Amino acid sequence: MSEDKFCIVPWIHLNTEPNGRVKPCCAYLGQDFGNLKDTTLEEIWNNEHTKSMRRSFLENKIPEGCLTCTKKEDSGGVSYRMAVTERFSHHIEKAKSNTLPDGTYETFEIIFWDFRFSNICNFKCRMCGHGSSSSWFDDFTPEEKKTKIKFLDSSYYGTDLMKYVDQFIDDVEEIYFAGGEPLLMAEHYQILDKLIAKERYDVFLRYNTNMSTIKYKDYDLVDIWKRFKDVRIFASIDGIDENAEYSRSGTDWPRVEENLVRLSQSNVGYVVSTTINILTVFNFTKLIDKLIELKMSTRKVLVSHVNWPQHYMSSILPEELKNKVRIQLDEHLEKITSIVTEEESRWLANLYNEVKFYLNSTISLEKTLELQQKFKRDTIKLDRIRKEDIRTAVPELAEWFDTL
Repeated sequence: MSEDKFCIVPWIHLNTEPNGRVKPCCAYLGQDFGNLKDTTLEEIWNNEHTKSMRRSFLENKIPEGCLTCTKKEDSGGVSYRMAVTERFSHHIEKAKSNTLPDGTYETFEIIFWDFRFSNICNFKCRMCGHGSSSSWFDDFTPEEKKTKIKFLDSSYYGTDLMKYVDQFIDDVEEIYFAGGEPLLMAEHYQILDKLIAKERYDVFLRYNTNMSTIKYKDYDLVDIWKRFKDVRIFASIDGIDENAEYSRSGTDWPRVEENLVRLSQSNVGYVVSTTINILTVFNFTKLIDKLIELKMSTRKVLVSHVNWPQHYMSSILPEELKNKVRIQLDEHLEKITSIVTEEESRWLANLYNEVKFYLNSTISLEKTLELQQKFKRDTIKLDRIRKEDIRTAVPELAEWFDTL
């Protein structure tokens, strides 16, 4: 891990979730810093949670809840903390010099946005849930539906986040659009219109999208994105064909592939953002093969790893299957070395090593067995509801799954 543990995030940013929860950033795994149902962003900006986090970073200490970044750094990867702090390094001196001893930072100015306006989404990914996808509502029983709301938005948490958009539109430097599925959200297009009206083409636009659509009503997003100085599309793709359609239910793989190809042929920046989990870890090399087939650079692949829900972590696999993953990765790297560039080969070697690192369990055997049983229960339940079968979608797990 880097010796410098400072993170700029609590001086420039807050992350809001569709259910009103507020966290310092989307990678944070600790206690919520507040909820828009009973507080405001102004109040959260200098509440005890936020001030405590600032004090920790000023003392070069890692706060509780920052496991996602520390684990990424331990694996040799570039963490969210490292990337954001580098991009906003020009604010570090001001942040450090203007913070009071108790952690108070009086300048309320959110210049890095991650406002998740709603949970509207046309996918219901296995490792997700209703809080981030309205489509999960369809899987609830009639009784469960009586106590839940399909769409979580400002009418649910009672705060119009667009007021902060208007307040900081002249100061914002980066906007992260995520969801739900941001390319289906009306607010996303309202923000684009506001940026265009003010000619704020200098704002860095960053997206996490399932790539199901790049056209919305009269908006052709590829054409719009070309007008901005810097756009980065993180295409959330973990596998191909049936595996993709199983792990990210709602996927129409041919359509996603078509949109991905169009994006790759434009001058819009993109990466293929793969979330490694128990359902996709065996499919990762097939995805790499597909990208090579489509003549897309494998240097544009990034990986993240499911830490929550824990029963979808790849590390709960039995050692026998972990070894098969390790062998598969090693053999695949050897196979493709002659058909990718030297740079791509080194990059993939690093990614594959990271995947193998995350296979190492940091939890007890007793807890692992408990998580394996929860994985089986949830899989049986969802397979029944969705009329799917893990044995055909992830055949590498079939024999082990049946013996659980």
